[in-house]
Amino acid sequence: MTTAITVFSITYLFLILEKIPRYIVSMVGALIVIISGVLSMEDAIHFISWETIGLLLGMFIIIRVLEEGNFFNYLAVKIMELVKFDIKKVYFIFPIITAILSGFMDSITVLLFFTILTVNLCKMFEINPVPLVIAEVCTSNIGGSGTLVGDPPNVIIGNMLGYTFNDFVMNTGPIALIATIVVTIFFFILNYKSIKNAKVITDVEKETILEDNKITDEKYVKVGLAAFIIAIAMLVLHPIINKALGFNINASCSTLLPAFICLIYFGNKSEEILKSIDSVTLLFFMGLFIVIGALEKTGVIAKISNYIINLSGNSGITLSIVLIIGCGVISALVDNVPMALTMTYVLMNILNSSPELMTMKNDLVWSLALGLDIGGNMTPIGASANVMAYSILEKNNIRIGWGRWLKLAVPPTILALGISVIGIYVSIRF
Repeated sequence: MTTAITVFSITYLFLILEKIPRYIVSMVGALIVIISGVLSMEDAIHFISWETIGLLLGMFIIIRVLEEGNFFNYLAVKIMELVKFDIKKVYFIFPIITAILSGFMDSITVLLFFTILTVNLCKMFEINPVPLVIAEVCTSNIGGSGTLVGDPPNVIIGNMLGYTFNDFVMNTGPIALIATIVVTIFFFILNYKSIKNAKVITDVEKETILEDNKITDEKYVKVGLAAFIIAIAMLVLHPIINKALGFNINASCSTLLPAFICLIYFGNKSEEILKSIDSVTLLFFMGLFIVIGALEKTGVIAKISNYIINLSGNSGITLSIVLIIGCGVISALVDNVPMALTMTYVLMNILNSSPELMTMKNDLVWSLALGLDIGGNMTPIGASANVMAYSILEKNNIRIGWGRWLKLAVPPTILALGISVIGIYVSIRF
């Protein structure tokens, strides 16, 4: 037990410090628990959620195909054209669009192109991009909480506890929608003065933006969009298909099948696509599954579970609030991916040890997902999307600092967590 706790703690510490790439940190941690004898190789393989890895791999391939055709920049610019380059409308539309897109794809990808686009756009309007970028980060993480594939914590929770795409959409989806609207309005009101004084973009500048963000390869976009639509359809419909036809399609098959059809279609170019996907994230997940698995096998997770049960007094409502607020605060300090894996094991143990709480399993799962996804907004390291946006701003010589991030992100995060508590309470009571 001591070795497992020590390795876990050191792994977390290095993840927070961000001095070493996180995939190296997690893989070294995994190797140590195997070499030290805490886990056998068979145990280590068992603790990896291969369905989660497959789901992410499939989505990474599809997203990369779309990126090859410059689809996301094209889409964002078309949105600007629709709102006639009105910064007031952009302040409403961009956060909401990031929330919607983050419900169906990796939030890192969404923030990658939206942050770059926002920085360039705000330069033209001669306003500070930081508030709008942080608004997009917040709504991206909130929007991701509404589906199975939106945020990495949901992928972990859904696959490990047996929940489908539809389950998340029907339960966390409405809460995420309300929270997104409230947070967007909050940022609009907070920054109305600077928005009102923004520069008016000339027709020449509009033409330049449109010209620089066209589709670069229609074939990639058409194939990628077809694969994306098929993947989402299968994620939504695979429980119905399995029941009707006796198949065994799971979440990973739903994304891997269209992804590999893309690779077959592009032939020799498929190797370039595979080389450019986010493979280090997959290694990070695999290493982390093993490190957390060591805590599970040595009984650490069970001890944490008992402590939380005692803290909540075996009350489902109290435990829901503890999960939303507690996980939200902790996720602000550490990446919510390792937190998701840890707390999923904790929740599984809580449910198995308390028949009374087992009857409220669904509401407790939604509480965990919402707390992890939304709480990460508060700091620059709370979620991977935050790190991405922060680094892009710094590359553009736009300094934020922790103080300003906290000032802008903490109030809307508290609002969103409060909405989550109310939503779960209503679900439990009614």
